[in-house]
Amino acid sequence: MMDFYSEGVGGRWRLHPVFWIVLFWISLHRTVAVALRNQ
Repeated sequence: MMDFYSEGVGGRWRLHPVFWIVLFWISLHRTVAVALRNQ
């Protein structure tokens, strides 16, 4: 997990799978929240 942060200095952390999973989860949660609010 430490190499995860050391690579972040070079900006390569954006390619990390966890980054995309978190980004997808946040966007999905916001989409569901907006959809429920518009009903």
